[in-house]
Amino acid sequence: MSTMEYTVQQLAKLSGVSKRTLHYYDEIDLLKPKAIRSNGYRIYGSEEVTRLQQILFFKSFGLSLIEIQTIMAQDKVTIYQTLQSQQMKLIQQKISLELYFAIEKCREMQLKMQRFATHLIPFRQCVGQSIALAMKRDDMGVMN
Repeated sequence: MSTMEYTVQQLAKLSGVSKRTLHYYDEIDLLKPKAIRSNGYRIYGSEEVTRLQQILFFKSFGLSLIEIQTIMAQDKVTIYQTLQSQQMKLIQQKISLELYFAIEKCREMQLKMQRFATHLIPFRQCVGQSIALAMKRDDMGVMN
């Protein structure tokens, strides 16, 4: 076996997916092995490894296996367009989340300002009364 060929166990370890997942991908014709040995071992080559990386990449975008099968059956241009579309969706989700958090931060600040304002009005009244009292004392010639 050359260094670019892997058994199911080796590919599972290399990719982080289970052996059962690789068997399932074979069953549904999503990832076929390069060859099957006389002892029944599935053998994967560099092309299959690349295909598995693409499958895992599409899965990371939240696509279903059926969607991935449909995409992988297309030409490279269609795959590229699908990737661009997924990227735009992710960017839109990110912008929506950032906007949501910015709005929430503004609401928090608004509540803090309202709470501050409710305390500020009595403070102003207290200061006003203190000044009035001090002026009254001044007018009466009373010293502190």
